Amino acid sequence: MRAADIHFAEAPVHAVLALPGAALPAIRLGYAHAMTAMCAEAVGAMDAAILLARDYLKTRQQFGTPLAGFQALQHRMADMLVEAEMSRSIVFQGLASLTDSEPERQKAIAAMKIVVSSAAMFVGRNAVQLHGGIGMTEEHPVGHYYKRLFVIAGLFGGEAFHLSRLASIGTGFW
Repeated sequence: MRAADIHFAEAPVHAVLALPGAALPAIRLGYAHAMTAMCAEAVGAMDAAILLARDYLKTRQQFGTPLAGFQALQHRMADMLVEAEMSRSIVFQGLASLTDSEPERQKAIAAMKIVVSSAAMFVGRNAVQLHGGIGMTEEHPVGHYYKRLFVIAGLFGGEAFHLSRLASIGTGFW
């Protein structure tokens, strides 16, 4: 996708950093590195949000028992952990793909962003919900983690963008 065409008039030859198209592979590799680092940050934020939710559920009492004792909340915490672990695994796969050929790297990075974006929204939303009203106050860190996860989910294109990107690249399964 081309965003702009830039034409330099009367630029001296020594000012040319690269021939047209020569910088594109380096830019794509830099993009893959940035995306991988950002997804790794999301995994760390998910871990922190899960730990905050766990501690809150162990501390907060309802009907004379800690919230952590309620099976429905245990299931939600388990689902959050599964999403975070799937994200961690695919970030490792994305990291390993940085030395692959460009088509393989693009597939792995797009798949990584799809999984991490979805998981980030799920974990962040549920961590805030498990905290109740306090989760969205400025004083509580879980709201900050949710906001950061929300931003990461949309940076460099969201889940839908990378699904269409992966479809256009082709998965190699067919």
